[in-house]
Amino acid sequence: MDCKLLLLKTFLTMNALMENKLVAGTIVAVLLFVGLFGVWKMINGTTSTSTDTNQPVIDLKVTNDDWQKGSASASATLVEYSDFQCPACKAYAPLVEAFADKNKDKVRLVYRHFPLQQHKNALPASLFAEAAGMQGKFFEMHDKLFEGQSEWDKVSDPEKVFIKYAEELKLDIAKLKADAASQKAKDSVNQDMASGNSAGVQATPTFFMNGKKIVSPQSLEDFEKLLQ
Repeated sequence: MDCKLLLLKTFLTMNALMENKLVAGTIVAVLLFVGLFGVWKMINGTTSTSTDTNQPVIDLKVTNDDWQKGSASASATLVEYSDFQCPACKAYAPLVEAFADKNKDKVRLVYRHFPLQQHKNALPASLFAEAAGMQGKFFEMHDKLFEGQSEWDKVSDPEKVFIKYAEELKLDIAKLKADAASQKAKDSVNQDMASGNSAGVQATPTFFMNGKKIVSPQSLEDFEKLLQ
């Protein structure tokens, strides 16, 4: 296996797992007992991509209120539950973008907020993304938040960075601040989180294709296999 691909798989797999506190202790134990070779074996054993056949199709109730790309009449709908402060979500962002752009007529991409409690700046990021969306620039802010994640993920006041991004997008800053603090923005994020909780989301990113949970997508090719 190509070393770069192995490193990417390791990063994506371990980050996705570490976001779930329930399995963090298990990961530590595995590393202690089986070592890096064991981790390599486990990763190589989970490279196939499929939908989770043990789960029923979930009606995620996609509506016009969702942030989405692609054709509304597309045969495939990919719903992503994501956290702007999540390193694994950042790593997946270009893959998801490439998949959506390449298959605009076949795939509708839906982004839903799922800010994790341990990521203190994730919720403010979601609220500012919602506010940018109220000015027609949700995905533009989405891209800037992921691309510049290291600028704001650990700062005590991320709002200054978010405003810088908004200025680059030529947004109305006064309106942006008011909208980010609005009940409408909070309700939108809370609705996404409630949807994710109902669907059994425990870590980010989590993907559903036509209501079926996707297992281990690691590349653009893995995503495209779901259309076959």
